Amino acid sequence: MQVNIYTLDINHIRKFLFSRLGTQLFLVCIVGCLFFNIMMDQSAAPPAEPAPKASEANMAKAKEILAAAVEAYGGLEKLQAVKNIVIKTRATANSPTRGQMQIETTSYYLYPDKFRQDFKISPGGQMGFVFDGVSAFGYVFDDVSGMTTQPLPVGRANAFKDTVFREPLWMLTNLSENEIPIQYGGTGEVDGKPADILLVPQPTTRILQLFVSQETHHIVKFIHRETTPEGVTADRETFMDDYRDVEGIKVAHRIVQKIEDQVLSDSRVTEVILNAKEIDESVFQKPGENIKFTRSPS
Repeated sequence: MQVNIYTLDINHIRKFLFSRLGTQLFLVCIVGCLFFNIMMDQSAAPPAEPAPKASEANMAKAKEILAAAVEAYGGLEKLQAVKNIVIKTRATANSPTRGQMQIETTSYYLYPDKFRQDFKISPGGQMGFVFDGVSAFGYVFDDVSGMTTQPLPVGRANAFKDTVFREPLWMLTNLSENEIPIQYGGTGEVDGKPADILLVPQPTTRILQLFVSQETHHIVKFIHRETTPEGVTADRETFMDDYRDVEGIKVAHRIVQKIEDQVLSDSRVTEVILNAKEIDESVFQKPGENIKFTRSPS
């Protein structure tokens, strides 16, 4: 009986990974919620969002806020020295079929453009996504059916460029080193505390709203627009807090993601590795021998 339930759950996950699901499933399936950012079909992606032309004073204000953030994170020299990052997180979710589930995520970033994310679901199986800078693949693995891989649409692959761009340490370095036209977007509040807003064009040209705390100068929130499989465009909010020191660099250890006030995930960072020696190009190849699996106990 345990095998049948287990197989059913894995099949549900596999179907979610390799099909276009409606918003209603996204709202009721917690696993789907966690993976929604990777899963969505980009064929109906929102149009480019060019920011209004800014004055020199406006752009100078944005650069001042950026410089303060870079210093608060540890300084540009330390940020420039980071060539790859491994981030491990843990979250508890409730599944309508399995009850409480533990989801462990490992994200790999290799600058400037490679990304991989592995999910271990307990009880359940393993799944993930790999982006090599050009193409993207998804995979699902379980003890019953083994390994299944699938290339992701070109639009989804292109969207991974934004995913890598939004990694805070790389983003601060990138914005400091390159002539990316950031603008000052006024002020707002995050958890009742004032924050400055920067308007930042991502690689896909969609505008990222970056909220920088006026008190700590840490990034405490960002907002970017996404399109659901049904063609509905909505804002995804990512909140970051519990900043801790990792080799002289500040890294957020709690990350909460929402769409229209619906919590998608509330993750705690369990480990951060900067410049991991084992990270090379092979980690970002099409899923296969480079994926390490944990088999369920007999």
